[in-house]
Amino acid sequence: MKSTHSKIRFFVIVCISILLPIIIAVSSYAENYPDINNIDKKFYYNTDYQFFRRPNSGYVLLSTNKINKSMAALLDENGDFDYSSAFKPTSINFVYENTSLCKNYLYIIGKLPKPSKGVTIGRLDLSNGRLIVNKIIDVECDFSREFTSDTDGKLTIYTAPLGQDINDISVPNVYIFDGEHMNISLSPQPSEINSEPDKNNPDEQNDDNSETDNTDTEKGGEKNKEPEFIPSDKTSLTPQNYYFDTPVTIDSLQSVLDENSLGQKLHVVSTNNQEVKQGYIGTGMTIKTLNKKEVETVYTAVVAGDLDGLGTVTNNDYRILYDYLTQPSSDKKEILSGPFYEAAKITDDLKADKSDRKLHTSDLLKIKKLIK
Repeated sequence: MKSTHSKIRFFVIVCISILLPIIIAVSSYAENYPDINNIDKKFYYNTDYQFFRRPNSGYVLLSTNKINKSMAALLDENGDFDYSSAFKPTSINFVYENTSLCKNYLYIIGKLPKPSKGVTIGRLDLSNGRLIVNKIIDVECDFSREFTSDTDGKLTIYTAPLGQDINDISVPNVYIFDGEHMNISLSPQPSEINSEPDKNNPDEQNDDNSETDNTDTEKGGEKNKEPEFIPSDKTSLTPQNYYFDTPVTIDSLQSVLDENSLGQKLHVVSTNNQEVKQGYIGTGMTIKTLNKKEVETVYTAVVAGDLDGLGTVTNNDYRILYDYLTQPSSDKKEILSGPFYEAAKITDDLKADKSDRKLHTSDLLKIKKLIK
């Protein structure tokens, strides 16, 4: 019996000697994050938060109020706010639902603000707190599923067209994040699955002896599609800027056209050439007025104070202008250009400013007044 007990004791000692270093390592790593109780409460929402390691040193504390906002605070190794990297926490104008960390970037996804339907994607630079936002409009999304990113900005997100279910056999869509422009609408990349005809399936191959009428195909094998809208000969297709002093929805603008009783219809297209059927008209969107499917006018929307193209004025717009004014001249065009630059120019009565003047710090105060 003594021999048996000795063997058991020896076995237990061996197991403990193997597992103890692992347990200590895991415990020390888990406890390596700062104590949330020692962090100033102005740097996070206490309703929901999590820590991530920054690649060089320190941490980022991501939190959300679970209503309409999130916040990201860059911290140093001691858990104090890292003022050498950012002057204040980054305000995020959506509730984050999922994240993906890739080297120096933290990708954050959540729902588009109502009444829009889709996905907002934020890319947080962990070196300076700068946030760039893209979006995917008119889709369903399962935020609980795996969300991945890579160094080329390739994202995999479980999305589907509006009204279509996402189930156990659904596969994620691939999107390429645009890190140079704000509020770009993304489209899924072509799937590599079944992209070529199955050589074992004759029905998917061209049949030289087929009697099918192929007069509607081009040399490349793609069908000639009749354009949905036929431009009028009298209308220039070069859009001019149309300035909105306040946010406007597609429905309200259509109501204005209906009052004219001319039968005109709106056709709104995003910066990524996707049709937008409802919600706010954002800066950079193309607005066409149609009459019997003929394009009568073409405009580019410029909404006063709307610098991210979501159609309303928020703290994110304030942040964009701040970044523009504080960055070197060589980087300014990557932050604000075209209609977004024009949207930052606001007169003293908070209306869109159509002058050719440059932006200055007083515009920050004007945009701040527009935030609701």
